[in-house]
Amino acid sequence: MTLVISETLKHDIKSGVKVAIAPIITDLPIIILTLFILAELSNFHNILAIISLAGSLFILFMGYESIRSKGVELNLQEKKAKSLRKGILANAAT
Repeated sequence: MTLVISETLKHDIKSGVKVAIAPIITDLPIIILTLFILAELSNFHNILAIISLAGSLFILFMGYESIRSKGVELNLQEKKAKSLRKGILANAAT
């Protein structure tokens, strides 16, 4: 939800909507892949711990990036948002 609000405020409502619809694209493949992998790795607790740690570090990095202040700049050039890609990555990471 924070990413949806952030993208909407940074760019426009279309960017926020793109992030919001990312779960429609990613949820089913993530669920199927996760079930397959966890069934194969259910006895390897160390590997699951490493995967959990990597995911938590990625989420911490995203949180740090969202609260880091860079100051106020007036940039009149339009920058491509890549909101759908951000939404898919965030959904896949969580």
